[in-house]
Amino acid sequence: MALVFHGVQAIFVLGVGICVLVSAFRESAGQGFMTMCIPCYVFYFVYGVCDSPLIKVLYSIAILTRLAALALPLEINQ
Repeated sequence: MALVFHGVQAIFVLGVGICVLVSAFRESAGQGFMTMCIPCYVFYFVYGVCDSPLIKVLYSIAILTRLAALALPLEINQ
């Protein structure tokens, strides 16, 4: 089950990341470029610049699931 959680979580984080980038490029090309290239700028964009509450909630869930995935041991028993 841990392997399934890691897979679904990775797909979810990828989808949320794409949504954040699309939203940033809709604001302006500069916002999109900085969101794409500067790792910490994405936090500022999501929580400071972006007006969409859906993106804020999805990004927060992505952060929490990523922390849960880091805490969950991934052991493959054969």
